[in-house]
Amino acid sequence: MQEDECGFLHPFIDTEKCINCGICEKRCPMGAMHAGKITSSCIRCLRCVSLCPQGALSYQSTKILNRYLHRYYKQAKPTLYL
Repeated sequence: MQEDECGFLHPFIDTEKCINCGICEKRCPMGAMHAGKITSSCIRCLRCVSLCPQGALSYQSTKILNRYLHRYYKQAKPTLYL
């Protein structure tokens, strides 16, 4: 996975779990999901991650975000609630 220019959360798709149900495309507020790919218009709201019935969508926090949260919350890997 490549880190984006902002260095924040970045969703990604597990193509082996995805059944192409289209829920993520229909419910994305920015229309950032097309044909099983996340476009650059993604605002990282992570709605797609929370709605996926197969658990095919997930996210990773990047190094920059982990360092920030570690500094302020003294956690190595913070828990994010969706």
